[in-house]
Amino acid sequence: MAYVFPSEEAEAAWGAITGTLSDQTDLQTALDNKLLFLNGFDLQDSDTLGDLAFNDGTRTLSIAVKSGKPNYSFWADNTKFTKTTTASVVIPDTTGVYYVYFDNLGVLQHVTEALMPLTVIYENALIALVYWNATAGTAFVGDERHGVRMSSSTHAYNHKTFGARYESPGLNITGLEDGEPDYTNTSSGAFWDEDIRHVVALQTTHPFMYKLGTGGEWTGTTPDSNVGFKNSTSNVVFNENDGGDWKLTESGTSTDYMIYFFIATPDINGFPIKKIIGQNGYPNRSSARAAVETEISNIVMDGLPSPEFIFLYAYIVKRNGDLENLADGGTYVDLRTVKGGISGISGSASLAADVTTDVTNFNNILSASDTNVQLALDTIDNNAALQSNVLELDNATSFTPDADYEPATKKYVDDNILDPSSITYDSKTSNYTLALSDKGKGIAMNSSSNLTVTIPTNASVAIPIGDVRPFSREGTGTVTFTGAGVTIQSKDSKVTIAGQYGEAVLRKKATDTWALAGSLE
Repeated sequence: MAYVFPSEEAEAAWGAITGTLSDQTDLQTALDNKLLFLNGFDLQDSDTLGDLAFNDGTRTLSIAVKSGKPNYSFWADNTKFTKTTTASVVIPDTTGVYYVYFDNLGVLQHVTEALMPLTVIYENALIALVYWNATAGTAFVGDERHGVRMSSSTHAYNHKTFGARYESPGLNITGLEDGEPDYTNTSSGAFWDEDIRHVVALQTTHPFMYKLGTGGEWTGTTPDSNVGFKNSTSNVVFNENDGGDWKLTESGTSTDYMIYFFIATPDINGFPIKKIIGQNGYPNRSSARAAVETEISNIVMDGLPSPEFIFLYAYIVKRNGDLENLADGGTYVDLRTVKGGISGISGSASLAADVTTDVTNFNNILSASDTNVQLALDTIDNNAALQSNVLELDNATSFTPDADYEPATKKYVDDNILDPSSITYDSKTSNYTLALSDKGKGIAMNSSSNLTVTIPTNASVAIPIGDVRPFSREGTGTVTFTGAGVTIQSKDSKVTIAGQYGEAVLRKKATDTWALAGSLE
């Protein structure tokens, strides 16, 4: 491709570029690998995506080269990485949702959903999510390989707001009949997770999912085609929350009817369509019929990554396991255009075609033909007018971004980004601990004795995320980076500056995670 330079008001921080300039080939390759704002995979070339797999026995998530292909590739923090070998990471044996990603050094990492900072989306290449049930030793694994064509900020916004969306038509349920204990299948179809199109095959059996134990670990059953679940009981069960202790409770005269659900997920293990066991029992048919339209607002899906799946259908099950029809004679409520999944939050439109676009914000680039997110993104990507300027502020001399919005205006960069030519170094002749007062300074470690640089936890010293600290080793003694309660990420896990006059740089990536790069041994 031909590289298009940004506007003259911007400068690119290329980092390390190597190679000769014969026919400019090496330079062009380096520029292509350093294109601005790239994080993720090339979704237009499936051969470069690699194959995902998860081993329950070892809790290992891996990505390998596709059979017959030479490698797989991705971009992280604007740098292209090409891998020829399998990369893997082990998930902790603690129940929860983990997002797995390649960091800006091309190393596979994981982070819990609850602690995942937006920098994981902004600077890294997500590849998968894993829900791990530590008690059962089982996992639900979803594909999270988003594309380089979607900006990181768009990804974060859609993840936090719209979530997954149904693509019409498809994912139909057949064989649900009043008074029958089973059904035929769910048809093939698709749904979207931002720019990932999850294609789902026809499925004749589906596992039930339910919460179990204190805290409610999500647990699955053997797939079947039954409308209700009998847990080795005479009657169908519902998923009861007994004061925080989740359990399967056999239905009785006061809980004669239950409301179950079908959902579509990005599960890579063969059963993306699943059934959710209802969490309430109703004493009679009329009360169940009255509740089926709104039950999605009450069901507790905590623990599952709700932005990544969609609800498909709700239906009523009788105590004996047979289907009960609705007041209008139908057999299910169609939820494919409803977004739910969080207790107490009412549903909203979830159809991909229902996403509206404000053409004013894009200088009339979008039109009525851009009926879904993917079409809008493609139109924006293909518009030459946007290739050179992402943000235009008429050379504004004053702009103060808030905590969630940091546009790279020239004024903002000049005032806030560390200029290497202006760095002054403080000499340290003994062990040193990072301090807020040293922001913007370099540290020269100078001693014939071996020294350590200690990184404090965020709780003790709240250094801002993104802070950069350069170091040099001026003396003959070694300089080693350490820190209790923090994670130091470096190539080959090296944490000692290599030799006298060697240099290294620390960068804070997350609350207690630091990247270390430079001359290390």
